[in-house]
Amino acid sequence: MITASCTHKGRRRHSNEDSLFVRRFSASACLLAVADGMGGEVGGDLASRQAVGALESFVAPKTDIPARLTDLVSDIHSEVLTTVEAQPELQGMGTTLVLAYIKKPFLYWAHVGDSRLYLFRDGNLIRITEDHTVPGRLLASGEITEEMAREHPMRNLLLRCVGCRRCEPESGSFAIKATDVVLLCSDGLYGEVASETIVSVLGETKPLMNKCQDLIDAALKAGGADNITVVAVQI
Repeated sequence: MITASCTHKGRRRHSNEDSLFVRRFSASACLLAVADGMGGEVGGDLASRQAVGALESFVAPKTDIPARLTDLVSDIHSEVLTTVEAQPELQGMGTTLVLAYIKKPFLYWAHVGDSRLYLFRDGNLIRITEDHTVPGRLLASGEITEEMAREHPMRNLLLRCVGCRRCEPESGSFAIKATDVVLLCSDGLYGEVASETIVSVLGETKPLMNKCQDLIDAALKAGGADNITVVAVQI
């Protein structure tokens, strides 16, 4: 496996409230995560860093891995709430969190919020996670298109997140195969860059790190209205 990651504060934000995590355990196992903080520059940065920081002590479960990952996200949620309780000035602090644990030949994932997990396979981009937003619900039910979701007036309102009143993470798993590319990203990428462009970049014959940088550059060229983070692994 080859892993790569990039992050950028974008063109309009004063700071980067996104955080990422990449850890290789062996040639066939790794843990990846993206967290997109909310609640102001101080609170959002703290929430996302606290979320990925909790992954430092990750121990791979041996059974019922998706459920264990869900429990992990819920535990992180409780830790963020404890931080807010101790520091009331951080009220409203929270973060999205999408994580993927790869242990060949499977990928196990959990997420809450609107950071996404994609699978790029045989030239097709498959969105694995559903956004926990109003346009995310409409997109999942086929009522709106991806382009309409990017322009929806409630696209930035999270219905669930780490630190929100409602967390309720989702999880799952699927088999991976050689040549697959797995992509985790914050909404700063897909909110600016169409799926067709992501497909074009991932399909190029370039090193994975170059592809990640090209995705960041595409989001910046499109306006860079938000922080942008991408984490990828090539099987």
